[in-house]
Amino acid sequence: MLSEVTTTRHAIGDLAGDRPEEVEALVQTIKTLVAPESWDTAGGEGGITVEGKNLVIANLPARAAEGVLFCDQLRTERGQKTAKYKAEQLATRSAFGTDHPMLEKPVAVHFVRPTKWNPMLRKIGELTQTTLIVDWPAVAEVGWNPDAVMKFSVEAKPLGETLTAMLEPMGLVYQVVDRDVIEITSPSRQLGTLHLAVYPVGPLLTADRPLESLLDMAKMAVDGALLRENGGPGEIIPDPVGNGLMVSLPYSQHTLLASMLQKLATEAAAGGSKSEPMPDP
Repeated sequence: MLSEVTTTRHAIGDLAGDRPEEVEALVQTIKTLVAPESWDTAGGEGGITVEGKNLVIANLPARAAEGVLFCDQLRTERGQKTAKYKAEQLATRSAFGTDHPMLEKPVAVHFVRPTKWNPMLRKIGELTQTTLIVDWPAVAEVGWNPDAVMKFSVEAKPLGETLTAMLEPMGLVYQVVDRDVIEITSPSRQLGTLHLAVYPVGPLLTADRPLESLLDMAKMAVDGALLRENGGPGEIIPDPVGNGLMVSLPYSQHTLLASMLQKLATEAAAGGSKSEPMPDP
């Protein structure tokens, strides 16, 4: 069933209004950002039609769910009530910075004898109340499996540092995928997997730095070769309705973008910007 195209209806009157051009713009944004290769416009099986104030999304169940998830991400960025997902869950999807609170949780483990890697991960997860998941196909490509054994010891180190110390010698990386979930994968898979997030940037906009200027700064903060305009798979699209950036990029690029936006926020809080904030739309 998960490999068959199904149909999902989702009300979007709060997102697109009554004007046909606004509805069409939302449809095209979804097709551009959510699994773009899966839609009919790119030769895939998926399609989106409009019935009244509803989107009728025909695609694989996972892809259709991603489309609904994106709509709720957009609602959260615009300060609207979500339709399916909780706002506090969606807010974490823009927290790609390396200063995520979860990564600061202290870890103390001592595996002085060769121990299977999988139980080690479970133990670290229990100690930090996090869920560590493994992309096993990606990890297998690097030569590791659940039965791999190793020695590992760390005393009162933050979770982020602990995972880096464990994974770097293995040629692996980690990425935060939810507020209490961390995925372990390979660098190539991380670079090749796009993550979609919507960043509210209204407080960072000024008369001298409108949304279009911030968009240019965002594109300069990431690897430009990964953007579709330069032949890559990624996108950064402005949302003028909610003063936000809709971003589909690999995790590592989200980290760079999040760091740049955080720097601007810190400067603004410290009075570093002399420009007047832009009025709300």
